Amino acid sequence: MGKIIDGRRQFSDERFEQLRVSLERAPEICADKACIYATGSFGRREASPHSDLDLFIVSLSYDRDGVDWSYLSKLNEILLKAELIRESMRLKFPEFSQDGRFLQHHTARKLIRSTGNQYDDAENTFTARLLLLLESRPLAGKDVHARIIDDVIERYWREFPDYSDRFMPAYLANDILRYWRTLCLNYEANTS
Repeated sequence: MGKIIDGRRQFSDERFEQLRVSLERAPEICADKACIYATGSFGRREASPHSDLDLFIVSLSYDRDGVDWSYLSKLNEILLKAELIRESMRLKFPEFSQDGRFLQHHTARKLIRSTGNQYDDAENTFTARLLLLLESRPLAGKDVHARIIDDVIERYWREFPDYSDRFMPAYLANDILRYWRTLCLNYEANTS
């Protein structure tokens, strides 16, 4: 069993690195304003030749008059997605699921502000946030990726400064449990 796991880890690392190195413009476009991270089998380092890429783009943002504005322009988002699609095809990764439906761009503020709100599931921010915390691996924008993780974790601790010595991260634990229950339900629905 150890050889299988080691083989998957090595395969994942090699393919991930091939893709990372092939992205010529992504590091420049992301710079200090966005990141691209892999989740799924490549994030967990257990990919096989049949594994597709599960990628998210998350940018830093700011609030202007109550509107969330991304530091990553719409045109740069399109350029990032185009490069990801082109290079994944060139390197013969399986096509993105559902014609790229899940290759999404979120802002960090939206990931954080949507925590627990009614749109968290519908806008896929719940999944993007939990995968960021549980199994993400930065493809571009490593420093931004680390900063966003810190900001998301801080959100789960935001209301408890007076209780930091005895604080239990129940809200975070609940979201993780909810995420795994959703995975189990989706698996059951797709296999029955």
